Amino acid sequence: MKHHRRILSSLCTLAISFGICQPVLAAKPPIVGPGANHPERHWQTFETEHFQVHYYQGFEEFSRYAVGIAEENIAHLSQDLGVTLTQKIPLIITEDEFWNGYAEPLRTRIVLDPRFSLEPTIGLPRFMLHELTHILNFLAVDNHAPFGRLSKAAGLPSWFAEGLAQYEAEYWAPEMDRLLRLHALNHSLLTPAERNAFILLGQRGADGYNEGYAMVKYFFDTYGHDKVKVLLDIYREQAISFEQAIHLTFGKPYLQLEAEWRDLLEQRYF
Repeated sequence: MKHHRRILSSLCTLAISFGICQPVLAAKPPIVGPGANHPERHWQTFETEHFQVHYYQGFEEFSRYAVGIAEENIAHLSQDLGVTLTQKIPLIITEDEFWNGYAEPLRTRIVLDPRFSLEPTIGLPRFMLHELTHILNFLAVDNHAPFGRLSKAAGLPSWFAEGLAQYEAEYWAPEMDRLLRLHALNHSLLTPAERNAFILLGQRGADGYNEGYAMVKYFFDTYGHDKVKVLLDIYREQAISFEQAIHLTFGKPYLQLEAEWRDLLEQRYF
């Protein structure tokens, strides 16, 4: 993804959910973004087993392609994160987004920019599954307390939320490894504090995404892919921080696991 766009999207997601960023409403469906009430647009809706898709003229083929990707993968993603869907997920296709798109935690919907999503260096499958993983992650930590989903989602550190979305949606590409190796050799990896909030800091977004993906991959490839569901279950069910949930899941403090990961990078790259 274009990281500066993802950073802006993430900053506004919670605000949108509370109505702080007021959306402009189309006749069908409600769309976040400028100029949604174009009179020349004729919104159409169709449903699949797990999704309700909204699009306007010119994007039916894209909409069916996007939701097809989601349907093909939702079973294994739901199993990985321990989620059982109880209602269909709205998928909004609109060019009005100046971001590439985003997932909303409270409305439980995905908004996609159809043109940006087809950028060759990203690929729609990776993009679609990244946002779908975010939605399932929000659902996986929802303890059904008042504002429980929002508070739990807000407690997920940036490195984990984005790293998990990449881990589930794509493969560890050579360019990712080159970036990680460069920072390891230059001793310029992010600190744990920077990695926790790189979206808010906004300066090294690409590095934050990359290191988050690398850490998530290390944790679950080393200690077991089944730990994804275990970690999210513990975090959801107990009144604890995410780092405490990591300790209970892996039997080691987060900073010890992070140090192990750094040691592995030294062995691999030096």
